[in-house]
Amino acid sequence: MPPPRKQNSAALLVVVVLTIVAVLTAVVIVYVVAQKKDNPRPSAPVATGQAPRTPRPGGIRADELSGTWTGTYTCSGRVRALELTVMPSGDDLEAEFVFYPSAELSGEPHGSYVMSGTFGGGVLDLKGEAWIDQPSGYVMVDLSGVPARAADGSLTLTGTATHCDGVTITKPAVP
Repeated sequence: MPPPRKQNSAALLVVVVLTIVAVLTAVVIVYVVAQKKDNPRPSAPVATGQAPRTPRPGGIRADELSGTWTGTYTCSGRVRALELTVMPSGDDLEAEFVFYPSAELSGEPHGSYVMSGTFGGGVLDLKGEAWIDQPSGYVMVDLSGVPARAADGSLTLTGTATHCDGVTITKPAVP
């Protein structure tokens, strides 16, 4: 009859492994608690569920992009007026792109379409999705740009529009 050492060795191995796991878990918990004490997170308002209104230093939050932006974009060498209304949609953004004749192009048609996109790494990317009002011969343009905050708190986005030369739109500061 062989000695019962193998069963005892297996049981001892299980106990050692479980002890190591328990010790490592305790170390991780202590580390996380210590980090939270050293770097407390700012508290968001509980009543409204909204993020704090103060901007991060050097950054713009996605919720700050919501609202109406106005400006121009240039296509085929012609400047067109643009109104872009941005709305949150879960973790993404939706927008309505409305173009109309600028002062220089009074006879040009107007149109509008729905866009969807993201804001990450400081870059706003919006893609045309569906026409609301499509003038004959027009195609949707996608937008990509980097918003910047002016001294007065307004935001200006300078970027590109597919098939076009560029776009510059501004959103007034929120009081």
